[in-house]
Amino acid sequence: MWRRPSVSAAAPQLLVGKSMAITGGVTGIGRAIAIGYLTQGANVAVNHFGDAKSSEQFKTLFEEASQSLGGKEEAQKRLIEVPGDVGNPDTGKKLIAAVVEKWGRLDVVVSNAGICEFREFLEITPDLWNQTLTTNLTGAYNTVHAAATQMSKQSPPGGSIIGISSISALVGGAQQAHYTPTKAGITSLMQSGACALGKYNIRCNALLPGTIKTQLNEKDLEDDTKRKYMEGRIPLGRTGVPADLAGPAIFLGNSHIHLWPSTSTTSSAHAWMKPGHFLAKRHGITDYLAVADDSVKGFVYVETDRYLPSSTPDFDTAGSDVKEKLSQWAHEPLSEVKFLKRIAEGKTEDGDGGDGAGRMKGCVLWAPFHLPAPVFSAYMHVLEGIAGPALLDGKIVGFRYLLQGKEAGEVGKIVGSEAWLANILSLDKGRGGKGWTFDVGVDINRDGEEGLVAVGEMIKEVRRRGGGTWVDALKAFKLDQNVYMKLSGALNEFDATPNTTGEIVKALEPYLDVVFECFPGRVMFGSDWPVCNVGGPKGEKGNWGFWRDVVEKVMNERGTSEEDREGIWWRNGSRAYGVEI
Repeated sequence: MWRRPSVSAAAPQLLVGKSMAITGGVTGIGRAIAIGYLTQGANVAVNHFGDAKSSEQFKTLFEEASQSLGGKEEAQKRLIEVPGDVGNPDTGKKLIAAVVEKWGRLDVVVSNAGICEFREFLEITPDLWNQTLTTNLTGAYNTVHAAATQMSKQSPPGGSIIGISSISALVGGAQQAHYTPTKAGITSLMQSGACALGKYNIRCNALLPGTIKTQLNEKDLEDDTKRKYMEGRIPLGRTGVPADLAGPAIFLGNSHIHLWPSTSTTSSAHAWMKPGHFLAKRHGITDYLAVADDSVKGFVYVETDRYLPSSTPDFDTAGSDVKEKLSQWAHEPLSEVKFLKRIAEGKTEDGDGGDGAGRMKGCVLWAPFHLPAPVFSAYMHVLEGIAGPALLDGKIVGFRYLLQGKEAGEVGKIVGSEAWLANILSLDKGRGGKGWTFDVGVDINRDGEEGLVAVGEMIKEVRRRGGGTWVDALKAFKLDQNVYMKLSGALNEFDATPNTTGEIVKALEPYLDVVFECFPGRVMFGSDWPVCNVGGPKGEKGNWGFWRDVVEKVMNERGTSEEDREGIWWRNGSRAYGVEI
């Protein structure tokens, strides 16, 4: 089966049984989060304005959800709509009440509804100011207040509140003087909410996306000068798409935790765990559930920065006994693997803090990405030998490396080294070719932005190398207006699985990123019939329509304008071949 190495191809369902509410959930970021939550097992109620346009958009969302979930029956169980203007306090109350009535509890609310009509400062009218304020900030307050009221009184109390702010809240915008204050207000609302609601076990967080191509700014981004300027400021070299926000929202809706047994509560196990440290005691699964609640269906374990005697091994890494010496040098990170193995196998010991293999949906472990590739590979072999099949095949989903606290310029040297890049690229071979995730930790608050910039450049380089020569070859055609690209021929490269539009789009995503970058306004649909029937999940009678649905989903996720949609479906082909349709 053909598929790209994917960090999400076999991702565990992290939100099974949780119930979510999303305002502004039928387009753009809200829609992407809704689909992300559904595919992770959650129940979702989406709010939209309630006019004819947004009602039709909910219908297309429902169809997309039906495809992702395997049918309309499942979608009807797990997706509902609650129309209404969020500026009206009753709308938030109705949304939350609908969730509780349908599923019995509210776990997560995402305040996403917002408007932005770009306008020069001196052209902003009182009506536009009030409309923007009412929808974006008052609407957020109405929703958050209704959600907090429910979360504080339900049994057990608690939940997660996520406010969709914007990077413009921090940097401003010449044509957004009415918009940016509302987004800054959402950030502040989440900060104050976190302080006020923590006693109810309610978490409040804000997401501040950069330039995400949605219905709010698609006309603005049609200006090539503006678009290229924005892309030039972004390390990835492209504007974001709504799906980029689904992952962070899933993370904030999920319980992402650290654990350690009572045998690992000293500085010899964790260098940061000095005598008397607040966290220097056992933190096991039973301890976590005692302060969370039994409705937590699952969590992802993330490594806990175990002790290393030195930043790099002080022995000959080219020796024949490298694995033995690595086992000694990385004794504590490998002890962590043994701890997790006991949980995965249901063989926990006294002091581990209880078992919970069913709740532990995934593990993110430490690995020495900074070491030469042969040494990294040797460490991975040692780790695999210790982990055993229950942990290795069923639980390990990725690896992490912390970069905070480094000297000036050090992060750039580490993540730009050939060893680091080779080790990151090797992750695509994990999980039977499905790929492992990579978590990286930087600390902007203490270390400044240098580390984040270096990581952004590293990601660009990994993407470039991962794409190989074909990316460079395609980029050579970027300025040639007479070279077109067809969305054609993909299905016959797949077997019967993956079998949903969402999975196919995920597998194609890195290739489509390059295609849409290199051929703006020159991408056309091609069904490849009947060759499209050779592979794919739907067979001779269904593949043609399925491929069309895949292309439709691609355009939805990328926020493609109506004009560009027509170009992809027929106009670009007509222009390329010089025919009239």
